[in-house]
Amino acid sequence: MIEINRKVEPGRRKVTDAFPTLRDDPMMLGIFGTLEGVDEVLSTVCLNVVEAPHYMYINREDGSINSGLGHLRNSDAEVLYLDILHELYHVKQQREGADLYPKNIAYVDIPTEIEAYEYAVKAGRHIGMTDGEILNYLYVEFISHEDLMKLAKRLNLDV
Repeated sequence: MIEINRKVEPGRRKVTDAFPTLRDDPMMLGIFGTLEGVDEVLSTVCLNVVEAPHYMYINREDGSINSGLGHLRNSDAEVLYLDILHELYHVKQQREGADLYPKNIAYVDIPTEIEAYEYAVKAGRHIGMTDGEILNYLYVEFISHEDLMKLAKRLNLDV
C-alpha cells in the first residue's frame, strides 16, 4: 500500500505531493510499463486539489487529475489508492487517443471505464481487498444498483 499525504493543500500539485510513494508501487509498472514511463507521467501530470467533496476525475482540458480536498482528507486509504490508479489508467488511455467521455453511452458501458475499473479490481485484489469491498469501492451515486451489479459482473466480482 502507498503512503497518502492527507495534509496536501488545495492548488495545482504534483501527484506525488499527495501520494509520495506511488512511484515505487508495482501496480504503476502495470500501467506504464517501465520506470521511465512512470517517472515521465509523475513528472508531467498535475493533481488539482480543489475544495470540493467530489472524487477524482480527469480534466478534459489538460489531462490533469482533479480531486476534491474532502476526498483526499477523509476517504479510506484503499479507496484513494484505487482511485489514483484508476485515474492514472485514464491518463494512459487519453495519451493513447482514447475518448474518455463519449456521448450517449451509459457510464457502466464506457469501454475506458471498464478497462480502468478492471485494473482497479486487480489492484484491490493485490492489496487483499475482498470482492465485497471492491464492490463498495465501485459504487458511485450517479448509477443505479442494477448498473452497479452489471459492472460487477463485467469485472468478474463474486458478489
